[in-house]
Amino acid sequence: LSLLSATRATPLSARAESIKITTWSGNNCEGSSANPSIVGSGESCFESLPGASFDVDTANNKCKITTWSGTNCEGSSAVFAGDVQGCIGIPFGSVSIDC
Repeated sequence: LSLLSATRATPLSARAESIKITTWSGNNCEGSSANPSIVGSGESCFESLPGASFDVDTANNKCKITTWSGTNCEGSSAVFAGDVQGCIGIPFGSVSIDC
């Protein structure tokens, strides 16, 4: 089963910037992965992702990445700048990207 087929994005508004991240099942950006991304301004909630770490593939410092404890972008959260570098090991249930 491809994890990409299980990934759902809920668009919340129009877009004009871009960012692509990779989420991983392992704590050190290893294991199963998915590649949520948005092009344009707006916000999207990505559910059903591997949720132990992430890294930014293509970045835009106008964007922010929020990891959530809940699977529907609710609950406790941690916010990261869109141009964060390196592997971020943080468990999460879902991720939102806002540009």
